[in-house]
Amino acid sequence: MSDPKVLGVLSDTHLYRQEVPLQVMRALDGVDLLIHAGDIVEMAVLDALESLAPTMAVAGNMDHGDVREALPEKRVIELAGRRL
Repeated sequence: MSDPKVLGVLSDTHLYRQEVPLQVMRALDGVDLLIHAGDIVEMAVLDALESLAPTMAVAGNMDHGDVREALPEKRVIELAGRRL
């Protein structure tokens, strides 16, 4: 992947059986890459975010079950020559 021009970062969505709020989806519309820094709670959140842009995520302390199984606790990526 080439370096994104616009990076969206969010965390602590804590959405239990809820859709990602429209205001959040609108704010992130147009980003090239999304990073979710944990506490996703349900995989449906990542599915919704993936509809906007490629999404990288880690599991947070409130993530359990399928989220915990699917995501690492730590992830290091390099963007524009910087480690994040």
